[in-house]
Amino acid sequence: MRVFIAGALAALFLTTVAAAQDDAIGEAEAAGIISPIAVANAMVAEMTAERRLARQAGEDFNQLDINRPYLALVNIHINHIPDDAEIAAAWAEIAFLNFRAVDARAAYRGLLDQPGLLGDHVWRRYMQIQFRAFEEVDEAIELFDSYRERFPPRPENVTGSSQMVQNLAGYYSSNGDTDQAARLILDVIASTPADAAYLVFTRIPANRDLLNDAGLLDEANTLLTEKRDALSATLATLRATPQLASEDPYLVSGLADWYWTMQGRLPGETFQATRERQIVAMIDGLDMWLESEG
Repeated sequence: MRVFIAGALAALFLTTVAAAQDDAIGEAEAAGIISPIAVANAMVAEMTAERRLARQAGEDFNQLDINRPYLALVNIHINHIPDDAEIAAAWAEIAFLNFRAVDARAAYRGLLDQPGLLGDHVWRRYMQIQFRAFEEVDEAIELFDSYRERFPPRPENVTGSSQMVQNLAGYYSSNGDTDQAARLILDVIASTPADAAYLVFTRIPANRDLLNDAGLLDEANTLLTEKRDALSATLATLRATPQLASEDPYLVSGLADWYWTMQGRLPGETFQATRERQIVAMIDGLDMWLESEG
């Protein structure tokens, strides 16, 4: 049951179609250049589409098989990081998704002063690299504390701190501090509003055994019930309050398509449509989980 529910929740963010590869790169070639932004748009679109197909078919997925050919279109080397922040972020994303940790880290480090959604994304990527690729755990913990203060949850970023919560909970647990791991999960979820289908809500089903060992599973499921109910209220509000096109973050944020694809947008969707779809799926997944817990 737990694997099935985790798969249902993951389906929130399986997105786009591989045809975007030809469209995005074709536009860049027509302009006489191939921008890292166009390459990142195309690469992320193909990667997410192929991952969705692989999961639906129950097949293995290797993102490097998809992403590596795009490296030939961009000069990924630590000495060639673009000066422009948005282009550098796309460049870094290409490096990151091809496991070019040294190059990606250098680019993200130079973007840590960026504000808003771009800065939020940069910090999350940089923390992941420091923790996973370079095992700079102490620095990652310090960065995470600063990240939570600097970038509070907002509906335009549903992926949020979920990955780092999982990283740090796993680290604490593996070092014998199950209580600290469990408390971290619950603290982050408790402080996260239910105005979007934040992935961190799925950390409770993903860490059932850990929470149970810490004696906090009942508290966790009570918290998750509260978030499920709050998500239902958010959904009702969204449906009763259509968003104006002039307020749609997809149109006014200035962020590239690759960012929104990573946030779960389907081609042609409005921001409100994406969030409604994700909240419905999240509520369904949490209902299944809570029912299975009795």
